Amino acid sequence: MKVLWVCNTVPLPAIAEDVGVAMPVVGGWMTGLATQLRRHSEIDLAVCFPVVGIRELVAGQVDGLDYYAFPAAGRVPFLDVVDELSTSPTLSRAVARILELAKPDLLHVFGTEYAHSLVAARAFGRPERTLVNIQGLTSVIARHFLGSLPPRAVHRWAPSNLVRGDLAQQKRRLEKRGRLELQTLRAAGHLLGRTTWDRALSAQLNPEAEYHYCAPALRDSFYERSWDPATCEPGSILFVQGSNPLKGLYYLIEALAEILRTHPEAHVYVVGNDPTASRPLFQRLKQSSYGSYLAQLIRTHGVQHDVTFLGPLSEEQMRDQMLRSHVFVSASTIENESNALCEARLLGVPSVASFVGGVTSVVRHERDGFAYQHDAPYMLAHYVGELLDRPDLCEEFSRKSRAAAHELHDREAIGDRQADIYRTVLAGQRGAMR
Repeated sequence: MKVLWVCNTVPLPAIAEDVGVAMPVVGGWMTGLATQLRRHSEIDLAVCFPVVGIRELVAGQVDGLDYYAFPAAGRVPFLDVVDELSTSPTLSRAVARILELAKPDLLHVFGTEYAHSLVAARAFGRPERTLVNIQGLTSVIARHFLGSLPPRAVHRWAPSNLVRGDLAQQKRRLEKRGRLELQTLRAAGHLLGRTTWDRALSAQLNPEAEYHYCAPALRDSFYERSWDPATCEPGSILFVQGSNPLKGLYYLIEALAEILRTHPEAHVYVVGNDPTASRPLFQRLKQSSYGSYLAQLIRTHGVQHDVTFLGPLSEEQMRDQMLRSHVFVSASTIENESNALCEARLLGVPSVASFVGGVTSVVRHERDGFAYQHDAPYMLAHYVGELLDRPDLCEEFSRKSRAAAHELHDREAIGDRQADIYRTVLAGQRGAMR
């Protein structure tokens, strides 16, 4: 069977090198899934993905894997903004050519909110052989985008608002993506998810589609090591993606002030670009209204010396930073399933997570981690303090979360399950939902 993946980013390092673009720091889990699928000799896998900066379709092959890079929408200089909703004739022609070259029996679309996903699903024209992989659901996520942010944050002015808009305008853009997403979901006869949350929403958003369950494979290096309390930095708290309001860094900053009152050694490390940076001048021009609000919040709580932004990290750097951390925190206002949280659990890093979305299918409160009401930073502070105070609890959570994560994210089992789903779709049979 010929399976074509439609991806949002370059999916494999070897392909990125062949195309001559940098491998994104996200999406590395796809490498492991591709490796496992290639154990099944009847599956002939090909991949396609958008690349900013190219003007025509680029086709190639790496290690027997066909790939197709098509032109992505243009990027606004200095602001890292891409028009991801454009269903241009250029995109339609590129996708049509890819389908002509690849001749897939089955289309597997990763992600639902970008124009190329909808264009590919419609151009393929066979919903009974189209499988859409649900990563997040933008149409629902948009409802939670502003969380508990005060009006002064939602409507705060920053120079980048001229392109990005304030947070209220960004929410409206997410809602527009959500309308595009709904069309993509309804162009597919099969949906692939991984949590109770996305299963429930799949049934509501496209009740005609068949839902298939498959846990996600994670990045290879996170299977190889385990957290050791003797080598972590006492009081260190790790957080990922501080520039996205959905991830809830503002909640952790509020909690940090309380954590420091009883644990002065505590320090928050944030993986990803620093949204608060305002020097030199071009950084100030790039700073978002949310980044400006975070900077003010950090000053208000007097934690300027207790928060460090680490910048983007490679897979190995992320793994090593997790292993150095005392506690991992996920404070999202909504989340299908945080890959970063799952990777932390796979390593056995003691974790505290907001009890939202698909996280309810992952963390077992007080058994292998702590879960708390997302808009209650005082409870986040309490649970982080519990872990900083209790080495015995950290070790218990570490052992149990690691065991649970290794069972859930078993790569061979996931590869076999994914291959079975492909066979079920092509055979036109009804598959077991979970």
